[in-house]
Amino acid sequence: MAESQEAQDWDRLKDLPDRIKLPFAIAAAPMLAEVERLDARAWTAHFVPQHYQGEWSVIPLRAPKGANHPILKITSPPGCDEWDETEFLRLCPAIAEVLTLFHAPLGA
Repeated sequence: MAESQEAQDWDRLKDLPDRIKLPFAIAAAPMLAEVERLDARAWTAHFVPQHYQGEWSVIPLRAPKGANHPILKITSPPGCDEWDETEFLRLCPAIAEVLTLFHAPLGA
């Protein structure tokens, strides 16, 4: 029986290191200060509590294009290739600047 594509993908990833050192330094303090300034109401609780224990909430920095409901802003639909910066990322210029350092397409 042929191995599933998912199993093949995991096989290719298993030999990769579990972490790498980034080729640039990141100042965490400015980013932490930005997050601490965000209104507590900005956090959206995970909407499927059966999938985890404890508390899990997020602030969407990028969202699928046109998403306007908080739950839709924190989802990552399969095949989505159009993203918008959210009002939260616009309030966090230090975080936005760090994201530009990756020189990679940004999704969620």
